[in-house]
Amino acid sequence: MFKLAKKPSTWILTIIIPALVIFVTVISLLVSVANNYANMPTVENDWKASLNEEINMLKGQYYDSEGKLIEGGEVSPESQLIIDKYLYQIEKNIKPETWKAYVLDKITQKKISIVSDTLGLLTDAQKEALNKEIENLWKTVEQDNWKEYLNIENEQTKNSQLLSEGEKNVILTINKLRIDYDIEPKGSMNFNPFSSAYYYGNDADRDKNSWKHDKLRSVESNMTAQVQYEKLGYYQVPSEGMMYSSGEISYDETLLKKNIAIDIESIKTNNPPLEDKSFIKFFGDGTQYMFLILIFVIIVAGTVVSQEFTRGTVKFLVVTPNKRWKIFTAKIMAVVSFTVFFTLTLMVSVFITSAVSSGMNDISKSKIFFDGSKTYEVSLFLLCIRNYGIELVSVLAYAIMAVMLATLSRSTALSVAFGIGLYFVSSIVVSLSLMVMSGLSMMYGTVQAYAGFFRYILFYNTNALSYAEPLYQNDMVVSMTGGMVPKFSDMSAGFSLCVLAAYIVVMLMISYDSFNRRDIKN
Repeated sequence: MFKLAKKPSTWILTIIIPALVIFVTVISLLVSVANNYANMPTVENDWKASLNEEINMLKGQYYDSEGKLIEGGEVSPESQLIIDKYLYQIEKNIKPETWKAYVLDKITQKKISIVSDTLGLLTDAQKEALNKEIENLWKTVEQDNWKEYLNIENEQTKNSQLLSEGEKNVILTINKLRIDYDIEPKGSMNFNPFSSAYYYGNDADRDKNSWKHDKLRSVESNMTAQVQYEKLGYYQVPSEGMMYSSGEISYDETLLKKNIAIDIESIKTNNPPLEDKSFIKFFGDGTQYMFLILIFVIIVAGTVVSQEFTRGTVKFLVVTPNKRWKIFTAKIMAVVSFTVFFTLTLMVSVFITSAVSSGMNDISKSKIFFDGSKTYEVSLFLLCIRNYGIELVSVLAYAIMAVMLATLSRSTALSVAFGIGLYFVSSIVVSLSLMVMSGLSMMYGTVQAYAGFFRYILFYNTNALSYAEPLYQNDMVVSMTGGMVPKFSDMSAGFSLCVLAAYIVVMLMISYDSFNRRDIKN
């Protein structure tokens, strides 16, 4: 190992490789930062102009070919009420994406129901009740008291004869979270049949608390799915508005409970999602550059043993008092040391670049997990370190494979070329195995009997990071030492690491046996 460290080629590798890693990392992260700043929303919709256009349409006004405003006919009482609402919004600067606009809509609808009752279908008592509701709602708008409005809505929900107990519980739970944690409703776009959460508007209207509205929408969506499935046997996906029955899409109640618990805990502990320019995101995404480490380590691992045979220096090693297994162990330790050194170099370079480009404000942030009964938090920084460690094991598996090939073939070119070639064709191997499983499924109607074998293939497990819990929402966690998406839902990062460890042990046993037993010829 010390002799290896004295070679000029070793020092060249220890300087060039870290420099390349740092250069590629810095350029990539700076480009990512520039893109994030370039894509920031800056344009706000001219909502007042849109309301004025609506007013003109309700009045029957229009512009002729010469641009002259043509007055319309008589405005109906119903249209006049809507016009009055729009004029009030413009005067008081009430945007359509606010809770006040939603309440004004409800007030106007109740007024229209009274005005349009030309046949006398409403009794005096019913009209009096509607006027009382209008008065109470109007007070919440004038006093800017959204909590009082939610209290009014809660009372209406409790007294409703149309909603089931489960549906009432969804509305009351969401409103309680809003009141308890001071989350002011925004918008009037309901996305569920009995929704009480409010859409927060477009990207230009988002603020520091918009993530709480996202979490509330997620909680309501998942709770709605539970209620609808229990009541009707299907549930609605709010984002797509499509109905799914139990036979068309799996209903995972455990996953729904997990998502609900995590989202609620995020609100309670004020734990917002990571921002696009987050230090943790940049630092965590640095694992995608591990493929550089992998290629260089394969070259080193394929050279460290085979060159001793190529140059004939192995004869001088075996005649020393040291046993062969000790000599080979020193070679293995050199490869492991190089791998750890390069990985630490990558981590440090990504850490420094991320800190400079985005600051370190969120280094203390944590991720919330749910174990089935309670939630707990884990440091996101430690999870980033975990991801680098998982990738390190995958790189070591390829490195030990290169050592094994070098020991068996005693050829640097063969071991390096074959090791790098296997890395690049691993996705093809996985694709072919999937085709085989697909064919078996078509022939026999099931693939479970054969899937157990494929999960133990090396290349299904070199993407162990893909099975780990992602750092943040929408994190694809693509492992650059495998690059494939997980193919078996019941596999985990721990399982893949155990399989990789087993492969490493077997390859080491083969390498030790070959190095100790084979004759060394001149």
